[in-house]
Amino acid sequence: MIRIVIIDSQESNRSYLCEYLSNEKDFDIVGSGGDGYEAVKLVDQHRPDIVLMDMNLSLGDGIKTASLIKYRSPQTSVIIRGDGKERRVFSCFFNGISGFITNQANSMLLCHAIRAVYYGGSLVSPEFIVKIRSIAVNLAGNILKSRGDLRLSPSGTGKINKKKHSVDDAAELPQTISLSEIQIMRYVGQGYTNKEIAEKLSLTEGTVRNYVSSVLQKTGFRDRTQVAIYAVKAGL
Repeated sequence: MIRIVIIDSQESNRSYLCEYLSNEKDFDIVGSGGDGYEAVKLVDQHRPDIVLMDMNLSLGDGIKTASLIKYRSPQTSVIIRGDGKERRVFSCFFNGISGFITNQANSMLLCHAIRAVYYGGSLVSPEFIVKIRSIAVNLAGNILKSRGDLRLSPSGTGKINKKKHSVDDAAELPQTISLSEIQIMRYVGQGYTNKEIAEKLSLTEGTVRNYVSSVLQKTGFRDRTQVAIYAVKAGL
């Protein structure tokens, strides 16, 4: 059974979600609440697998609350329901959130998101994937350009850079880098091991190892040390 806590400021929304999700044979609704305080309290009490939470809470910001939940209960995954303001969607994934679903998402997509996250994946409402990717690339570009010693691939083709180079060179961040891989680079830059990253993101150690290998292949860095140096210089 997938044990779920539902947090939403609107009582009508909570009632609907509880009623609908309770009909799924593999879902167990272990608690519901209306604000950030109740969210943390319920997580401490039940240690659920999933917290399905509204971004705009009456007490406490949803993203900050999600970050606190991940700190107190690393094995609990958080899915945010929100209005889809792109930069807030982007910030979700840098606070350990595993899924972002718009308030307008249909019930089938919501159930799919819960199951996908429970089994180690992540999910974003399809209409925001292109926007998130664009923001990630532009953000990285602005950081690198402001520092001068690092830059995005000027061609904009997204081709993988096969050249092995030093981070003292003008390192290229190819546009094939995914949001998840940028997040992995961020944690590598902070000195976390694969095991620690896996615990923070509720992934398997093997999955994190695969992400690191993919980053090495796409960037052309020799090892995770160069990835870490790059991440620090780039401000990731």
